[in-house]
Amino acid sequence: MLKALALVALLNAAPDSVRYSGRMGQLEVAPPKLVDAGISVDGALDEAAWGEAAILAGFSQYMPVEGIEASQQTEVRVFYTEEAIYFGIRAYDTEPELILARFGERDRVTFSDDFVRIILDTFDDQRQAYAFGVNPLGLQADGFINEGSSGGFGGRGGGRSGGGGGGFSGGGFIFRVDSNPDFIWESNGRVDSEGWTAEVRIPYVSLRFREVPVQSWGIQVEREVKRSRFRQSWAPVTREVSSSLAQSGRLVGLRDIHPRRLVEFNPAVTGLRAGTDDTGTFVRDDPEGDFGFNGRVGLTPNIVLDGTYNPDFSQIEADVSQITVNERFALFFPEKRAFFLEGAEIFGTPQRLVYTRQILDPIGGVKLTGKVGSFNVGYISALDESPSSILDASGNAAFNLLRARRDVGSGSTVGLLYTDRILTDGSGAFNRVLSGDARLLLGGRYTLTTQLAGSFDRTESDDAHTGFKPLLSASLARTGREFSWNLDFTDIHQDFRARSGFITRAGDTQVDGRMSFTSFGRPGAVLERTSVSVSSTNFFGHDAFWDGSGPFEH
Repeated sequence: MLKALALVALLNAAPDSVRYSGRMGQLEVAPPKLVDAGISVDGALDEAAWGEAAILAGFSQYMPVEGIEASQQTEVRVFYTEEAIYFGIRAYDTEPELILARFGERDRVTFSDDFVRIILDTFDDQRQAYAFGVNPLGLQADGFINEGSSGGFGGRGGGRSGGGGGGFSGGGFIFRVDSNPDFIWESNGRVDSEGWTAEVRIPYVSLRFREVPVQSWGIQVEREVKRSRFRQSWAPVTREVSSSLAQSGRLVGLRDIHPRRLVEFNPAVTGLRAGTDDTGTFVRDDPEGDFGFNGRVGLTPNIVLDGTYNPDFSQIEADVSQITVNERFALFFPEKRAFFLEGAEIFGTPQRLVYTRQILDPIGGVKLTGKVGSFNVGYISALDESPSSILDASGNAAFNLLRARRDVGSGSTVGLLYTDRILTDGSGAFNRVLSGDARLLLGGRYTLTTQLAGSFDRTESDDAHTGFKPLLSASLARTGREFSWNLDFTDIHQDFRARSGFITRAGDTQVDGRMSFTSFGRPGAVLERTSVSVSSTNFFGHDAFWDGSGPFEH
């Protein structure tokens, strides 16, 4: 009881000058820098440091009705030190006995539990950000947001185009989060009579940001009360603006903090000794051993070099089984191997032309990823001991994947991608793909996404390569509170091959259209929000589309 009273007194003692209301437009937050925080991440906001923290308050609802005051109050406290940034969450709940919180699998709490998610745009470029979410027990759900791409090497699912990023997600959340990356951070939470609290500590070693004396980071906080499906955010958001990150607030005046140059070395040693009892006497074979390692070093604060030799992936969780009856499209499995996940978002394009699950059993590889000025760059080189049987391969396959993407204007990007896959058996078989893509924000509400790629392919049985075979995709989307639509076009030549990527089916053209209408009732009404959508999907053969023969699928 005394501890609870002390906590209330501590939180009420914070000066009004450190309170920032999102509803009042106070979106530039100057958190204090503390020398000795003395925080034990146990979920209780009872340390003196929380009384000095800046307070993010005044949350607004965005689902089901956007722009109104949140039905449940939320406060998030923030300060930073030389080593880490700290967040203290107080999620009030008028019915705490109905809070949903379970211990379970990492990254799954957003599907089943109440949660709060903190978004940090550490480059303040409104294009990419880190996501750190916790449920009331402190269980973690983290990932990366990359507006305008497929999300890297593979998110939680598949799909034909893999496009996306930016704007509201299909599930109604503000952001699409690629949950494959798992960062190093601490969290803990607890439920009490007023709702729930959580403490979060994010060390700088888990973040990439500029090396400048004074930092400015984008920040957004969103919360969902799972039983009602009501969702709220600190910085108000609207569907009238296509970019979600552009509607975030900012942490300003972050002084004298420095990105850490990470150094990791993870060796792996495995041994085996078998035996037989064929003659009634147990005979042991000679022992066998294997050695491999993964390593990572920060060449600069924002450029990371990864290396691997004979990697051991035995600790990676197994793929979820998929139905394989009457297959018409290739099956997609997400990437889970740590070596390939670092910087995966850099390689994302509207069509998934880099899919590292194509590298089945790497003998070794190196990877360079990072950001230099306005350029995001990535390079992967790997030797695969098990090239796909599609190539009738008898040797190894050498992969070289190169990606560069440049920030343009406010929230727009342009990029180039080159992939090269060569068999080392002397047959001369190869596959090369060159691609250019762009994502342009037009007038706030409109987003134009385009990609043009061409493949050059030669198998062992070919005397010459196929020549340039094109892939073209374009998407125009309008976001709006009451009316939104999108038009999508994808055309893939029947001989287009991306043997370093994931293309579900070549030789067809797909035209999609969708319109959505939304009306809003008064807050608290039986129907607060009603949406009606109309969509159409048409498949054509590639040649049939261009000669006007008509669609073969609807």
